[in-house]
Amino acid sequence: DARALKIFGGSLLGISSSTRPSSVGDSVGDNVSTNESLRFFSWVDVSPIGSNLPAPNWISWDPESTMCALGYDTAIQLCAVYPHFHCFATLGIHDSESAFWQIRQLYVSTPSSINVVYVDSRQSFVEEICLADFTGQSSAVRPSDGSLVAKKQGEDRNFVFGQRRLRPSGPVRLVGVKHSYLVVHDSFERPFLISLRNHGLRARSLAAKGDIDTAVALTAKYVRPVLHD
Repeated sequence: DARALKIFGGSLLGISSSTRPSSVGDSVGDNVSTNESLRFFSWVDVSPIGSNLPAPNWISWDPESTMCALGYDTAIQLCAVYPHFHCFATLGIHDSESAFWQIRQLYVSTPSSINVVYVDSRQSFVEEICLADFTGQSSAVRPSDGSLVAKKQGEDRNFVFGQRRLRPSGPVRLVGVKHSYLVVHDSFERPFLISLRNHGLRARSLAAKGDIDTAVALTAKYVRPVLHD
């Protein structure tokens, strides 16, 4: 006994539904737990695509209609359509509220941070960078442990990707990227600009778009050789 809960547009038709166990009758009431799942379908012939997935809070499709992001309470899943629909990365971003894609770049807002995720053309390398939070601390991505090596890596990443900006308080809306700035509106629709002009961010963006030669040239000119990766 399935009931549709949400319908998602995009490159594929997404239907989120709840299923009550068949052994449970209607007389039991509404306190019986149900399973919520998502299924994608082709717009052409309504044939099912891929397998059932946990029902997400939101879905965002990339401009090329080849990838999508599924937002959950404790993670974000990145999925590819070709050669077959599959999940290729899971990001540990909690409580994501909204997101939008540029070319192979996913911008995500949470109640405490604004992040960008870069996806290389073959989807074999995915990198998440915090652009803004409430601390404005210098480490772009916190090291996973407190060792001296991790501390040094954190300092190196700060040099490459720049200092975090201060996130506006309250709910935010990600508007888009204009002239190398991420435009963010707060709950009063006041605009805030988060600079993406750091040389490391620019090189990473170019690499994600497939312009490897320019990314390498920019890195060689502005980033210390010991930090190249």
